[in-house]
Amino acid sequence: MPNVDWCQESSGEDAARSSPVVLDREKYDALFHHPPLRRRAGKLFLAIALFFVSLIVLDHIFGEEMHLRPGKSLDLSHLEEYDLSPTFSYSRRMVKTVHDVKERKTLTLVNESLFASPPIQISRGNLSTNIPVTLLPPVPLSIPSDHRSGTLRLPKKYDSAMFSFGVATSWERLADSIPQFSHWLGRSQAQLHVLVPPDGEERRAGLETAIRDLEMNITITPSNLRFSLAYFSLVKHLYERRTQETKWLVLIDDDTFIPSLTALAGHLSRNYDASTRKIVSALTDNFNQVHSWGLIPYGGGGIFVSIPLAAQLSQPEVFDQCLQSGGGQGDGVLMECLMNWSEARPTYDSALNQMDIKGNPDGLFESGRRMLTTHHWKSWFHVDMHVVSRIWKACGEEGILMRFRFSDGIVLSNGYSIVEYGTTDEVLDFHAVELTWDGSKGEFLHRLGPIREPVPKDKKKTYRMRNTTVLEGGSVRQTYIHEAPIDDERPEKKGEDSVVELVWLKHSV
Repeated sequence: MPNVDWCQESSGEDAARSSPVVLDREKYDALFHHPPLRRRAGKLFLAIALFFVSLIVLDHIFGEEMHLRPGKSLDLSHLEEYDLSPTFSYSRRMVKTVHDVKERKTLTLVNESLFASPPIQISRGNLSTNIPVTLLPPVPLSIPSDHRSGTLRLPKKYDSAMFSFGVATSWERLADSIPQFSHWLGRSQAQLHVLVPPDGEERRAGLETAIRDLEMNITITPSNLRFSLAYFSLVKHLYERRTQETKWLVLIDDDTFIPSLTALAGHLSRNYDASTRKIVSALTDNFNQVHSWGLIPYGGGGIFVSIPLAAQLSQPEVFDQCLQSGGGQGDGVLMECLMNWSEARPTYDSALNQMDIKGNPDGLFESGRRMLTTHHWKSWFHVDMHVVSRIWKACGEEGILMRFRFSDGIVLSNGYSIVEYGTTDEVLDFHAVELTWDGSKGEFLHRLGPIREPVPKDKKKTYRMRNTTVLEGGSVRQTYIHEAPIDDERPEKKGEDSVVELVWLKHSV
């Protein structure tokens, strides 16, 4: 190789630079072909390449949130669907799920403020324009892992194939229930058998198409029995259609909601022996219901019947006699059959929720207690459980309704509310359930205690979850809104609403 001439242009300040710089071969080889230098150059090139690849991957995972930094702008046009006050305050925080804990607590303390900077003021008329927003770094929240978030392979003994569910309902109510069923039944190994009246067969084709599209294993069968007897007959109906994997036959209502089928399977497997004659159920939350209906298995929270017990109750001489029951509700018919033909009695599980409450259910949903089943959420009170539970796409099913308390005193009940308390910690017992619904303590202590008195409205500010949206790239945005109270005497003087949004970054598997 000849000598190499490196020519540099004159800067006008050093005329000597206009002459060629001559580098001989030995110096060239010493500088660029020395093995350690080549290795370091290769490592540097690899590091740079990995850096840019990481940026591309992060951009794909986090979507729009990757580009948000102090001084940047944000499109908030999605808030136009809410009837917000002419001006309102707005805060946003990104959240990162961290799977560094094994157990789900009723209250998880976070050593960080949720909002370290004051909210910004926004005019409702400017939502379609890009609005400057300052974002803090993502706050990490510790949540146990589960298979739905892609972080855990479910043990075989906890497989959802252990469940065969049964519902007796109408065609109309079945159609209304399909979206909620899809949350916990879709793409699972569990079965759902539905008994409906014989009239209405013209609706079958449309329903079965929706069921297939949502990847649910649902079988619809007409029944001539009146509702209470159709409900009881599910025991035999499910028993005759069991598989080798079936361990529990589960009677539910069409408005029973299961936030996490994984958690339910694990709970039943750890605590009960399905090889014995066993029945596990919810007990009503309201003792007045006990006075009316007795100590029966309450079906809204789920009734779990083991295969050996179902075999006993399905014997013709037993089943036919039980079917002659004089009346009552379906779960009452089942209890009467148990008392007359079996030694098995219900085991009441506190994680199964009948939810016989009316009024404001905040206290229950903000308790942080595990809810393996919920009920009456679209009749006795109104909470969109399907939307509440949508956050699983970012944090896993274990994170649904988990409660976090930040260092600034703010409490997040994930998927339900964010509450700012204007009182001292000593006043609040977070282990007790706040009595926000109708009734007195004594009616609910047997099931929900300990119970504390409600916090006065002027001592707390509640942001209720209004929507949960999966964003492009996989992040999930929760919108929480506090509606300013309206003065009945001067309704035109409504105060300023407040909006808080949490953006949960996409799960990294």
